Amino acid sequence: MRDGHGCFKGYLHRFGHASDPYCAHCEPQVVEDAEHVFLHCGRFVGDREELEVRLEGRVETESVVEHMISSKEKWVAVNTMAVAVMKQLRREERSRIPANSEEGR
Repeated sequence: MRDGHGCFKGYLHRFGHASDPYCAHCEPQVVEDAEHVFLHCGRFVGDREELEVRLEGRVETESVVEHMISSKEKWVAVNTMAVAVMKQLRREERSRIPANSEEGR
């Protein structure tokens, strides 16, 4: 997730695996990349709010790694959200692939 690889439409679109790079849940023309999904996307507001409670601070690009290395509990909290987000994105990706296509096999 940190490297931007995975089920992000922006990443998938570069390789022809998504019709466009944009987040379907946010304003038009917002590229769905790791930063958008983890820090801004509306569909993960609840997860982000829960994480901020566990971190006792805001989740921002500049602070997430600092949080992660500050304690095992905070590392686990960030990892838990990252795993949940990636699983959701993977489910969404699978739902976009037609069952009879080469990718869906």
